[in-house]
Amino acid sequence: MPIVSTWIRPAITSVAIAITAIVANAYGQQSLHITLRDGSKQTELNTRQATVKQLLDDQHIQLSKMDSIAPSLTSKLTSGMTIRISRKRIDTVTEVTAVPFRVSKVYSDGMRIGSSQVIVPGVNGSKSVVFQDTFVNDHCVSRKKLNVSFKPPVTAVVKEGLRGIYLASRGATSRRTLTMTATGYSASENRRWGGKTATGRAARFGVVAVDPRFIKLGTRLYVEGYGIAIAADTGGAIKGRRIDLCFNTRAEAMRVGRKQVKVTILK
Repeated sequence: MPIVSTWIRPAITSVAIAITAIVANAYGQQSLHITLRDGSKQTELNTRQATVKQLLDDQHIQLSKMDSIAPSLTSKLTSGMTIRISRKRIDTVTEVTAVPFRVSKVYSDGMRIGSSQVIVPGVNGSKSVVFQDTFVNDHCVSRKKLNVSFKPPVTAVVKEGLRGIYLASRGATSRRTLTMTATGYSASENRRWGGKTATGRAARFGVVAVDPRFIKLGTRLYVEGYGIAIAADTGGAIKGRRIDLCFNTRAEAMRVGRKQVKVTILK
């Protein structure tokens, strides 16, 4: 009996060790179901890898220095686990907008009315703004302005003719130029009336206020130092030989002050 016992015990121990190894090996090779969210892409997969890093290596997935992952690369995989990779990138973007050129008109008695000549072609300028955009999973999460630069526009200079300006009066054709007292007002001062003139036109440069008993509303005029204008507004203080010149800004209007100008009535 002691002889049999001595033989059986080592055999039982060996079998137990072998069974334990087989079970452990089988458990280590068990297929795990993992959900992988890489940026905006989601993948369902089964793996026999043990850690997050081993899974990424097996799937040939690389991380940049700006990317983040949860859980960590050293975490053990468990069935049903979700791994999230946030992909981050920084782009530099330049946005360019055009700055329209202005037109400056000069007038000449040597050219017929209605004719014009471009002396200096206008060229649009530009405004360039450089931004740094930060994206996480293709979504912009922040924008930082890095630089702003301007390319100034080139003002166009256009010459327009005045020769042949006449007024039909009492059946005769004659040229009529008046000397009037000019003042200035701005479009912003007209906002209390909704930004409209007495004739319904928008108050802007090129519109002037007159006494309609002296100059008929709707008459086209040439105002010395101001240019072509249309009589489209009135004012309580505008009587007789008074003319009020509309400007787009109050600063421009204030520079007019009160002065004598020659006003030619156009046909």
